[in-house]
Amino acid sequence: MKWLARLKKTETPPEVEPTKPTKAPFVGFVAPVAAPMPEKEGVTPPSKDADRLAARVALFSRRGLRVKDAEELAAAIARRAMDLDDRRTCLECQHLSGKQCARVDRAGAGRIVEAIVRLPQRCPAFEGAL
Repeated sequence: MKWLARLKKTETPPEVEPTKPTKAPFVGFVAPVAAPMPEKEGVTPPSKDADRLAARVALFSRRGLRVKDAEELAAAIARRAMDLDDRRTCLECQHLSGKQCARVDRAGAGRIVEAIVRLPQRCPAFEGAL
């Protein structure tokens, strides 16, 4: 007996309702973003970058660098921040006083740090001056 013949012989017709799904259906959609996207760590909007760059140039100038050198170092630090490099220079630290580190006990670099003030490093005593 063929399938169609068996179907015709049945006394009760098969259910017409679809079977119930075992999982809830997924409905995907794309909606416009209502709020601004959160900032990535280390990446700031351009207006904040310009303000931060100017503040660093002023800080480095007060600490004895020529303006051109201060601008170059501030730009290098901005690039370093974009690369998510966590090293800092002594010039960025509030513990630098003249050519000396006020936190020699924690920094471990020696009291006179003149030779390494521009060198990026991971100092345990670092606290940002800005």
